[in-house]
Amino acid sequence: MEELAIMGTPKTPAVRSDSNQGLLEITGRSNPENTVEVFKPIVNWVEEYIQNPGEKTTINIQLEHFNTSSSKSLIGILKRLEALKKEGRDIVINW
Repeated sequence: MEELAIMGTPKTPAVRSDSNQGLLEITGRSNPENTVEVFKPIVNWVEEYIQNPGEKTTINIQLEHFNTSSSKSLIGILKRLEALKKEGRDIVINW
């Protein structure tokens, strides 16, 4: 599984993942022109991760600002991860 290492910009968040540790971090600001394009690699990583997740998954979201469309993308990511919780896996979300 390919890990994410996306540098943030003044309008887009920095993203880091580690599937071996069950970790996804999204930090900075999220006010992009095209939210779907910015969040697509994150959504793809999550969809691949939930096929073979660790026993514990930690999501760290530390955004100082995000727009409405970013909030919709974040909710979509969290809803995908909800399937792991229903399977009895341990999920920690630090917001």
